[in-house]
Amino acid sequence: MACWQRFPAWPDSVPGLRALRREYVIASCTDLPTAPMTWLAKHAGLPWDLVLGSDLLDGWAHDGSLFLKAAATLELQPSEVMYASAHNADLAAARAAGLKTAFFARPKEFGAEQRNDLAPRDSWDIVAFDLLDLARYMESAVF
Repeated sequence: MACWQRFPAWPDSVPGLRALRREYVIASCTDLPTAPMTWLAKHAGLPWDLVLGSDLLDGWAHDGSLFLKAAATLELQPSEVMYASAHNADLAAARAAGLKTAFFARPKEFGAEQRNDLAPRDSWDIVAFDLLDLARYMESAVF
């Protein structure tokens, strides 16, 4: 198991995902392979309903194919799916594929010198402080 698979979750991740999971199916949709993401989720206690890696979906986030295949896997139309991320480029690809979008910042994800993705670069459907804030927003949101 790689050391990054043993990273702890962000403090808001587990409670935020649990809150979202009460009303929604939540899945990790990632360019990374499924196995290491499953081990990371297990170690960090991330309560995903499903882990969808690029190896299973045979697609990539930046070209949107990953998002279309994830929606199809769950028998949903892209417009019925929301992609939440701290990465503006991935959100742009998700929106281009027809998904709803939610941004939350992770300003130290890549260390103290991080310069990208410190703030939303576009008008995403939701802009939240973190996953707990996103869950609170979703409790009252109508789409």
